[in-house]
Amino acid sequence: MPTRRTQMRRPFRVAAFLVAVLTLMAVAASSARPQRNATPTAAPTGSSDVRPVPRSGFGLAFDSRRSRLVLFGGSDSAYSRLDDTWEWWNDRWTRIDGPGPAARSDFAMTYDARRGRVVIFGGRSAAGLQNDTWEFDGERWVRGDSVGPAPRNLVSMVYDARRGHVVLFGGSGSVVRDSSTWEWNGAQWHQFPPQANGPAARGSHVLVYDDQQQRVVLVGGYGIDGLADSWEWDGATWSRIGDSPPVFYHAAAFDSRNNQLLVFGGFDGDHRSAKLWARTASGWKLVEAAGPLERAEHRGAYVPGVGFVIFGGISGQAMCRCPRRQEPTRRISPLRCTTGWTSC
Repeated sequence: MPTRRTQMRRPFRVAAFLVAVLTLMAVAASSARPQRNATPTAAPTGSSDVRPVPRSGFGLAFDSRRSRLVLFGGSDSAYSRLDDTWEWWNDRWTRIDGPGPAARSDFAMTYDARRGRVVIFGGRSAAGLQNDTWEFDGERWVRGDSVGPAPRNLVSMVYDARRGHVVLFGGSGSVVRDSSTWEWNGAQWHQFPPQANGPAARGSHVLVYDDQQQRVVLVGGYGIDGLADSWEWDGATWSRIGDSPPVFYHAAAFDSRNNQLLVFGGFDGDHRSAKLWARTASGWKLVEAAGPLERAEHRGAYVPGVGFVIFGGISGQAMCRCPRRQEPTRRISPLRCTTGWTSC
Protein backbone atom coordinates (compact mmCIF):
# COMPACT_ATOMS: atom_id res chain seq x y z
CA MET A 1 0.00 0.00 0.00
CA PRO A 2 1.34 3.47 -0.82
CA THR A 3 1.47 4.99 2.66
CA ARG A 4 0.79 8.64 3.21
CA ARG A 5 4.33 9.28 4.46
CA THR A 6 5.89 7.56 1.44
CA GLN A 7 3.63 9.47 -0.90
CA MET A 8 4.40 12.75 0.82
CA ARG A 9 8.14 12.36 0.32
CA ARG A 10 7.94 11.98 -3.42
CA PRO A 11 8.69 15.09 -5.47
CA PHE A 12 5.78 17.42 -5.91
CA ARG A 13 4.34 17.31 -9.43
CA VAL A 14 2.47 20.52 -8.84
CA ALA A 15 4.23 23.69 -7.74
CA ALA A 16 1.30 25.60 -6.26
CA PHE A 17 -2.45 25.38 -5.98
CA LEU A 18 -5.07 28.12 -5.89
CA VAL A 19 -8.08 28.02 -3.61
CA ALA A 20 -11.12 26.26 -5.09
CA VAL A 21 -14.03 23.99 -4.18
CA LEU A 22 -15.36 21.47 -6.69
CA THR A 23 -19.07 20.81 -7.18
CA LEU A 24 -20.56 17.94 -9.14
CA MET A 25 -24.06 18.71 -10.39
CA ALA A 26 -26.65 15.94 -10.20
CA VAL A 27 -26.24 13.14 -12.77
CA ALA A 28 -29.37 12.38 -14.73
CA ALA A 29 -28.98 8.74 -15.46
CA SER A 30 -25.57 11.91 -10.25
CA SER A 31 -7.63 16.60 24.52
CA ALA A 32 -10.77 18.31 25.31
CA ARG A 33 -11.11 22.02 25.93
CA PRO A 34 -13.66 24.18 27.81
CA GLN A 35 -16.84 24.78 25.85
CA ARG A 36 -18.25 28.20 25.16
CA ASN A 37 -20.26 29.75 22.36
CA ALA A 38 -18.43 29.92 19.06
CA THR A 39 -18.18 33.12 17.06
CA PRO A 40 -18.60 33.15 13.27
CA THR A 41 -15.90 34.98 11.33
CA ALA A 42 -17.23 35.71 7.84
CA ALA A 43 -15.33 36.88 4.81
CA PRO A 44 -16.18 40.41 3.65
CA THR A 45 -18.83 40.52 0.95
CA GLY A 46 -17.31 39.52 -2.37
CA SER A 47 -14.04 38.42 -0.78
CA SER A 48 -12.45 35.03 -1.54
CA ASP A 49 -9.49 35.56 0.79
CA VAL A 50 -11.00 33.95 3.89
CA ARG A 51 -11.46 30.23 3.43
CA PRO A 52 -9.91 26.95 4.59
CA VAL A 53 -6.29 26.27 3.72
CA PRO A 54 -5.57 23.25 1.50
CA ARG A 55 -5.83 20.05 3.55
CA SER A 56 -6.44 16.32 3.62
CA GLY A 57 -7.90 13.86 6.13
CA PHE A 58 -10.49 16.35 7.42
CA GLY A 59 -14.21 15.97 8.14
CA LEU A 60 -17.07 17.27 5.95
CA ALA A 61 -20.81 16.92 6.54
CA PHE A 62 -23.98 18.66 5.36
CA ASP A 63 -26.12 20.17 8.12
CA SER A 64 -29.59 19.83 6.57
CA ARG A 65 -31.34 21.81 9.31
CA ARG A 66 -29.23 24.92 8.68
CA SER A 67 -28.36 24.19 5.01
CA ARG A 68 -24.63 24.41 5.67
CA LEU A 69 -21.61 22.29 4.82
CA VAL A 70 -19.50 21.94 7.97
CA LEU A 71 -15.75 21.27 7.74
CA PHE A 72 -13.42 20.45 10.61
CA GLY A 73 -9.73 19.69 11.08
CA GLY A 74 -7.41 17.61 8.89
CA SER A 75 -3.74 18.11 7.94
CA ASP A 76 -2.39 21.11 6.03
CA SER A 77 0.34 21.35 3.39
CA ALA A 78 3.04 21.23 6.07
CA TYR A 79 1.37 18.09 7.48
CA SER A 80 0.40 19.94 10.64
CA ARG A 81 -2.93 18.85 12.11
CA LEU A 82 -5.71 21.44 12.25
CA ASP A 83 -8.52 22.24 14.69
CA ASP A 84 -10.49 24.86 12.75
CA THR A 85 -14.22 24.75 11.99
CA TRP A 86 -15.74 26.20 8.80
CA GLU A 87 -19.16 26.46 7.18
CA TRP A 88 -19.94 26.81 3.47
CA TRP A 89 -23.16 28.04 1.88
CA ASN A 90 -24.03 30.27 -1.08
CA ASP A 91 -20.50 29.75 -2.45
CA ARG A 92 -19.02 31.40 0.63
CA TRP A 93 -16.90 30.18 3.54
CA THR A 94 -17.29 31.33 7.17
CA ARG A 95 -14.91 30.35 9.94
CA ILE A 96 -16.48 29.47 13.28
CA ASP A 97 -14.12 30.51 16.07
CA GLY A 98 -14.22 28.93 19.51
CA PRO A 99 -12.90 25.95 21.46
CA GLY A 100 -13.53 22.39 20.38
CA PRO A 101 -11.81 19.08 19.66
CA ALA A 102 -8.03 18.85 19.62
CA ALA A 103 -6.35 19.18 16.23
CA ARG A 104 -6.62 15.87 14.40
CA SER A 105 -6.86 14.10 11.05
CA ASP A 106 -8.37 10.90 9.62
CA PHE A 107 -11.35 10.85 11.99
CA ALA A 108 -15.01 10.02 11.26
CA MET A 109 -17.61 12.77 10.83
CA THR A 110 -21.30 12.82 9.92
CA TYR A 111 -24.50 14.80 10.56
CA ASP A 112 -27.19 13.47 12.94
CA ALA A 113 -30.38 14.90 11.37
CA ARG A 114 -32.69 13.79 14.19
CA ARG A 115 -30.74 15.74 16.77
CA GLY A 116 -29.35 18.47 14.54
CA ARG A 117 -25.72 17.77 15.44
CA VAL A 118 -22.50 17.19 13.52
CA VAL A 119 -20.73 14.25 15.19
CA ILE A 120 -17.03 13.36 15.05
CA PHE A 121 -15.17 10.39 16.48
CA GLY A 122 -11.54 9.36 16.86
CA GLY A 123 -8.71 10.19 14.49
CA ARG A 124 -5.06 10.91 15.15
CA SER A 125 -3.84 13.93 17.11
CA ALA A 126 -0.39 14.95 18.34
CA ALA A 127 -1.04 12.69 21.34
CA GLY A 128 -1.73 9.65 19.14
CA LEU A 129 -4.91 7.75 18.24
CA GLN A 130 -8.10 9.11 19.79
CA ASN A 131 -11.49 7.67 20.77
CA ASP A 132 -13.34 10.78 21.91
CA THR A 133 -16.76 11.83 20.61
CA TRP A 134 -17.71 15.45 19.93
CA GLU A 135 -20.87 17.15 18.66
CA PHE A 136 -21.34 20.56 17.01
CA ASP A 137 -24.77 22.24 17.04
CA GLY A 138 -23.86 25.19 14.84
CA GLU A 139 -22.71 27.33 17.76
CA ARG A 140 -20.38 25.25 19.91
CA TRP A 141 -18.60 21.92 20.23
CA VAL A 142 -19.53 19.67 23.18
CA ARG A 143 -17.69 16.50 24.13
CA GLY A 144 -19.67 13.31 24.74
CA ASP A 145 -18.83 11.36 27.89
CA SER A 146 -19.77 7.85 26.75
CA VAL A 147 -17.17 5.07 26.56
CA GLY A 148 -17.14 3.77 23.01
CA PRO A 149 -14.90 2.20 20.37
CA ALA A 150 -11.18 1.80 21.00
CA PRO A 151 -8.88 4.54 19.67
CA ARG A 152 -8.60 4.46 15.88
CA ASN A 153 -8.26 6.50 12.71
CA LEU A 154 -9.17 5.95 9.04
CA VAL A 155 -12.65 5.13 10.32
CA SER A 156 -16.03 5.99 8.77
CA MET A 157 -19.51 6.64 10.09
CA VAL A 158 -22.86 7.83 8.70
CA TYR A 159 -26.32 8.72 9.99
CA ASP A 160 -28.96 5.99 9.53
CA ALA A 161 -32.09 8.08 8.90
CA ARG A 162 -34.51 5.14 9.19
CA ARG A 163 -33.30 4.19 12.65
CA GLY A 164 -32.18 7.61 13.90
CA HIS A 165 -28.69 6.48 14.94
CA VAL A 166 -25.12 7.11 13.76
CA VAL A 167 -23.41 3.94 12.47
CA LEU A 168 -19.62 3.45 12.68
CA PHE A 169 -17.57 0.67 11.10
CA GLY A 170 -13.92 -0.36 11.02
CA GLY A 171 -10.85 1.82 11.19
CA SER A 172 -7.17 1.31 12.01
CA GLY A 173 -6.06 0.83 15.60
CA SER A 174 -2.55 0.92 17.02
CA VAL A 175 -1.80 -2.62 15.82
CA VAL A 176 -4.48 -3.98 13.49
CA ARG A 177 -7.43 -2.83 11.42
CA ASP A 178 -10.88 -3.28 12.89
CA SER A 179 -14.13 -4.90 11.73
CA SER A 180 -16.48 -3.90 14.54
CA THR A 181 -19.82 -2.14 14.08
CA TRP A 182 -21.02 0.49 16.55
CA GLU A 183 -23.98 2.88 16.90
CA TRP A 184 -24.18 6.27 18.62
CA ASN A 185 -27.63 7.40 19.84
CA GLY A 186 -26.54 10.83 21.04
CA ALA A 187 -25.80 9.67 24.57
CA GLN A 188 -24.17 6.24 24.40
CA TRP A 189 -22.20 3.95 22.10
CA HIS A 190 -23.47 0.42 21.47
CA GLN A 191 -21.38 -2.35 19.90
CA PHE A 192 -22.99 -5.06 17.79
CA PRO A 193 -21.87 -8.70 18.08
CA PRO A 194 -19.14 -9.73 15.62
CA GLN A 195 -20.45 -11.16 12.34
CA ALA A 196 -18.38 -14.05 10.98
CA ASN A 197 -19.50 -13.49 7.38
CA GLY A 198 -19.48 -9.69 7.54
CA PRO A 199 -17.09 -7.18 5.96
CA ALA A 200 -13.37 -7.76 6.42
CA ALA A 201 -11.42 -5.47 8.75
CA ARG A 202 -10.46 -2.28 6.95
CA GLY A 203 -9.68 1.42 7.04
CA SER A 204 -9.88 4.24 4.50
CA HIS A 205 -13.39 3.13 3.47
CA VAL A 206 -16.60 5.18 3.25
CA LEU A 207 -20.08 4.64 4.71
CA VAL A 208 -23.02 6.23 2.85
CA TYR A 209 -26.74 6.18 3.64
CA ASP A 210 -28.87 5.06 0.69
CA ASP A 211 -32.09 7.08 0.97
CA GLN A 212 -33.91 4.90 -1.53
CA GLN A 213 -33.13 1.51 0.00
CA GLN A 214 -32.94 2.94 3.54
CA ARG A 215 -29.72 1.09 4.20
CA VAL A 216 -26.19 2.03 5.24
CA VAL A 217 -23.77 1.13 2.41
CA LEU A 218 -20.05 0.41 2.86
CA VAL A 219 -17.80 1.01 -0.15
CA GLY A 220 -14.17 -0.09 -0.63
CA GLY A 221 -11.32 0.51 1.77
CA TYR A 222 -7.97 -1.05 2.57
CA GLY A 223 -7.40 -4.27 4.52
CA ILE A 224 -4.46 -6.52 3.75
CA ASP A 225 -4.74 -4.96 0.29
CA GLY A 226 -7.16 -2.70 -1.51
CA LEU A 227 -10.78 -3.92 -1.30
CA ALA A 228 -13.38 -3.83 -4.08
CA ASP A 229 -16.57 -4.84 -2.29
CA SER A 230 -19.78 -3.17 -1.15
CA TRP A 231 -22.05 -4.10 1.75
CA GLU A 232 -25.41 -3.07 3.24
CA TRP A 233 -26.25 -2.71 6.93
CA ASP A 234 -29.94 -3.09 7.91
CA GLY A 235 -29.49 -2.27 11.58
CA ALA A 236 -28.61 -5.81 12.62
CA THR A 237 -26.73 -7.60 9.83
CA TRP A 238 -24.22 -6.86 7.08
CA SER A 239 -25.04 -8.32 3.64
CA ARG A 240 -22.68 -8.21 0.69
CA ILE A 241 -24.30 -6.56 -2.34
CA GLY A 242 -21.53 -7.12 -4.85
CA ASP A 243 -18.31 -5.58 -6.01
CA SER A 244 -17.43 -1.90 -5.91
CA PRO A 245 -14.81 0.28 -7.59
CA PRO A 246 -11.39 -0.80 -6.18
CA VAL A 247 -10.74 2.38 -4.23
CA PHE A 248 -9.67 3.63 -0.81
CA TYR A 249 -9.13 7.13 0.58
CA HIS A 250 -12.07 8.11 -1.68
CA ALA A 251 -15.10 10.38 -1.27
CA ALA A 252 -18.71 9.23 -1.62
CA ALA A 253 -22.26 10.53 -1.16
CA PHE A 254 -25.82 9.58 -2.08
CA ASP A 255 -27.49 11.70 -4.77
CA SER A 256 -31.09 11.71 -3.50
CA ARG A 257 -32.36 13.55 -6.56
CA ASN A 258 -31.35 10.76 -8.93
CA ASN A 259 -31.25 7.87 -6.44
CA GLN A 260 -27.64 6.94 -7.00
CA LEU A 261 -24.51 6.56 -4.91
CA LEU A 262 -21.55 8.60 -6.20
CA VAL A 263 -17.86 7.83 -5.61
CA PHE A 264 -15.00 10.08 -6.67
CA GLY A 265 -11.24 9.68 -6.61
CA GLY A 266 -9.14 7.86 -4.04
CA PHE A 267 -6.38 5.37 -4.64
CA ASP A 268 -7.15 2.98 -7.49
CA GLY A 269 -4.37 0.47 -6.97
CA ASP A 270 -1.06 2.34 -6.66
CA HIS A 271 -2.28 5.60 -8.19
CA ARG A 272 -4.66 8.38 -7.28
CA SER A 273 -7.80 8.43 -9.38
CA ALA A 274 -9.97 11.10 -11.01
CA LYS A 275 -12.76 8.66 -11.82
CA LEU A 276 -16.38 9.30 -10.95
CA TRP A 277 -18.53 6.22 -10.33
CA ALA A 278 -22.30 5.97 -9.90
CA ARG A 279 -24.24 3.05 -8.43
CA THR A 280 -27.93 2.66 -9.27
CA ALA A 281 -30.29 -0.31 -9.10
CA SER A 282 -28.57 -1.71 -12.19
CA GLY A 283 -25.09 -1.65 -10.64
CA TRP A 284 -21.92 0.44 -10.92
CA LYS A 285 -21.03 2.52 -13.96
CA LEU A 286 -18.17 4.87 -14.77
CA VAL A 287 -19.40 8.41 -15.43
CA GLU A 288 -17.57 10.23 -18.20
CA ALA A 289 -17.25 13.79 -16.89
CA ALA A 290 -14.22 16.07 -17.20
CA GLY A 291 -13.48 17.46 -13.78
CA PRO A 292 -10.99 17.66 -10.91
CA LEU A 293 -7.43 16.38 -10.90
CA GLU A 294 -6.84 12.93 -9.49
CA ARG A 295 -6.78 12.99 -5.70
CA ALA A 296 -7.11 11.03 -2.47
CA GLU A 297 -7.82 11.80 1.19
CA HIS A 298 -10.42 14.38 0.16
CA ARG A 299 -14.02 14.50 1.39
CA GLY A 300 -17.41 14.89 -0.25
CA ALA A 301 -21.06 15.47 0.63
CA TYR A 302 -24.32 15.83 -1.27
CA VAL A 303 -25.93 19.27 -1.05
CA PRO A 304 -29.57 19.44 -2.25
CA GLY A 305 -29.99 21.85 -5.14
CA VAL A 306 -26.24 21.98 -5.69
CA GLY A 307 -24.93 18.45 -6.15
CA PHE A 308 -22.00 16.34 -4.97
CA VAL A 309 -19.48 18.73 -3.42
CA ILE A 310 -15.88 17.65 -2.91
CA PHE A 311 -13.09 19.56 -1.19
CA GLY A 312 -9.37 19.23 -0.60
CA GLY A 313 -7.24 16.09 -0.68
CA ILE A 314 -3.80 15.35 -2.13
CA SER A 315 -3.22 15.48 -5.89
CA GLY A 316 0.21 14.81 -7.26
CA GLN A 317 2.07 15.46 -4.04
CA ALA A 318 0.45 18.71 -2.93
CA MET A 319 -2.52 19.40 -0.73
CA CYS A 320 -5.09 20.88 -3.02
CA ARG A 321 -8.28 22.36 -4.08
CA CYS A 322 -7.70 22.01 -7.80
CA PRO A 323 -6.50 25.00 -9.86
CA ARG A 324 -9.32 26.91 -11.51
CA ARG A 325 -7.60 26.66 -14.87
CA GLN A 326 -8.06 22.89 -14.78
CA GLU A 327 -11.83 23.16 -14.43
CA PRO A 328 -14.61 23.76 -16.95
CA THR A 329 -15.67 27.40 -16.85
CA ARG A 330 -19.34 26.65 -17.43
CA ARG A 331 -21.81 26.47 -14.55
CA ILE A 332 -24.71 24.10 -15.14
CA SER A 333 -28.01 24.53 -13.35
CA PRO A 334 -28.81 21.55 -11.11
CA LEU A 335 -32.40 21.86 -12.25
CA ARG A 336 -31.34 20.67 -15.69
CA CYS A 337 -30.05 17.40 -14.22
CA THR A 338 -26.96 17.64 -16.42
CA THR A 339 -23.50 16.39 -15.53
CA GLY A 340 -20.75 18.93 -15.10
CA TRP A 341 -17.99 20.04 -12.77
CA THR A 342 -17.61 23.65 -11.74
CA SER A 343 -15.66 25.55 -9.07
CA CYS A 344 -17.26 27.79 -6.50
